[in-house]
Amino acid sequence: MLLSHVITSEAIVEDIRVKAQKTGFSLRSVFDQLDCLSRGYLTSNEFKRCFNNNEQDWNCLIKRFNKDKLNDRITLPEFLSEMTPKFN
Repeated sequence: MLLSHVITSEAIVEDIRVKAQKTGFSLRSVFDQLDCLSRGYLTSNEFKRCFNNNEQDWNCLIKRFNKDKLNDRITLPEFLSEMTPKFN
């Protein structure tokens, strides 16, 4: 079951990357659009507002992005780090 949520979170991330690239939006612009309250961080509520998935998928996604694990907030640096493609 956990593997399913990990795969779903990867699909969400890839979907965001592809849509941003196709539309010419920067990842910073995507973050700002998701951060509708301009707080400087994202929570699962912002993701839920834009995408249709279940609570367990969101929890997996938040855990993936939230590098400091101190809260359930995703900062801009965490967002950019996770959204930027990794090359070996």
